[in-house]
Amino acid sequence: MIKSSSRFLLVSSIAFLALGANTDAQAAGFYIQEQSASGMGNAFAGSAAQPRDASVIFYNPAGMTYLEGGNANLGVHVLIPDSSMTDTGTTLPATNPTSSGDGGNPYSATPVPNAYISQQVTDQLWIGLGVSAPFGLSSEYDENWFGRYDSTETDLMTIDVTPSMAFKVNDWLSLGGSVIIQHADAELKNNLNAGTEGTQTLKGNDTSVGWKAGVLVEPMQGTRFGVDYRSQIDHTLEGRLIIEDSGAADLNIVGRADLNLPSIATFSAAHDVNDKLTILGSATRFGWDSFDEIQVKNILNANVGAPVIQDY
Repeated sequence: MIKSSSRFLLVSSIAFLALGANTDAQAAGFYIQEQSASGMGNAFAGSAAQPRDASVIFYNPAGMTYLEGGNANLGVHVLIPDSSMTDTGTTLPATNPTSSGDGGNPYSATPVPNAYISQQVTDQLWIGLGVSAPFGLSSEYDENWFGRYDSTETDLMTIDVTPSMAFKVNDWLSLGGSVIIQHADAELKNNLNAGTEGTQTLKGNDTSVGWKAGVLVEPMQGTRFGVDYRSQIDHTLEGRLIIEDSGAADLNIVGRADLNLPSIATFSAAHDVNDKLTILGSATRFGWDSFDEIQVKNILNANVGAPVIQDY
């Protein structure tokens, strides 16, 4: 279960095989924007209009046209979330009332690696490849907490592999695009009660395909505008649904859960005042209206128990 108090992540970043500056950032929902160690220095402001290195593949593939020759970028971010919950009126289930435990901080430090390479092919054509983990959530609550019928443990991970291409139309206009091959893997667990306290666990995975497109324009030298759009990606997580010790018959059957990850549109601007100062800004819209909950279903496509992850 995701409550508003846990939708923000405190993030520190370290460059892979190098030391970098640390800063705090926030992520929308369970989206992880921290996909570039170099970008952490300015909190990812102007990300779609600031082609520093090959990590621009994640933020706007059109930016590859600003990178000469071959480039590579490797990094790892360490996410250190903190969350607290308050029970404001839990009443279900009546047969076994929930306890007053707040669950504690369900999160622990989690590394998130990323890697990118780009290669200039001609004066107008670039190709690249990115590997990133843009959505994820890992949580484990204390025993007998008041929300255990929604969630006790969640481990959701996505891995993107993004073959990319960019084309320099002229000196002021570049276009780019990527195919997103995304693998999602999840283990979702919550408690059930059909007379006694039991558990429900879904272990499932899925691979789906999406896309992204980017435009980068430089109407005057040193002033850049970037637009990047990432498509919605829909998954049906399929695996085993296991129900144990709930008072009803134990089950170990095929289970599934729909996971709809949002589209993301970003507009960025960057202006180089001089060699030492650049003004940056971004506006991002997340299509979270596509995501309501991850509801576990059995092989007959019927809802089972409580939704394990909800959007509040």
